[in-house]
Amino acid sequence: MPDSTALPLAFTPEQLRAFRYWIQGYQGFYEPLVAESFRCMGYSVRRPATVSKMDLERLAQDLFDGRRKAGREVPISAVIEHLRKRQRLQADALVENGEGAWLVECKSWGGFAKFDEKLVSGTFVTDPRNAAFLLLEQACGKRLAGKILVLSSPHNPAIDDMLSRMFCTTVQTMGLDEMLCDSRVRQVVTAHLEYLDAAVAEVKKALLPEQGEPTG
Repeated sequence: MPDSTALPLAFTPEQLRAFRYWIQGYQGFYEPLVAESFRCMGYSVRRPATVSKMDLERLAQDLFDGRRKAGREVPISAVIEHLRKRQRLQADALVENGEGAWLVECKSWGGFAKFDEKLVSGTFVTDPRNAAFLLLEQACGKRLAGKILVLSSPHNPAIDDMLSRMFCTTVQTMGLDEMLCDSRVRQVVTAHLEYLDAAVAEVKKALLPEQGEPTG
């Protein structure tokens, strides 16, 4: 009698796409590739980038006093409360070039979510954790020129403008696929894919041992 719990042998394109983004979105897989992409673009990279308690307290006080401005959509009181509870804030990277230092955060939604105005409002504008990141003015002893969001969605200039206006800073979004398809990053991408292939081979070895080979 066939096993009714067995997985299907064929998967839909949507399932494969979602699984692909889930794998690609693992931070241990794509964050080093993003860092290499920035290096190829001429940035120096520090990762992770830790924002000190002192910088968080300074931002909280500037928001409270009104020296740090933001749009009416941003929940300033909730952001201040969040900042005062934190001992530090850790971003994925600080990148620097001749134009200044930029704080970087990598976001992946497994390919399911489109980074549109609705998602931005719920994920960044009204969430005090992400709002705090976009409001930061200093990190790692550097005055920030702005923030960079690396996304699983393609670059959308309208979102850049929206976030820059709301948070009174320069926000730039970059599409992850676009960054990793850059020919300058290909050698490192290839090495990571070989690493992934080797890991899959180890999983197969563990879960599908040779016939007659003891499993434990």
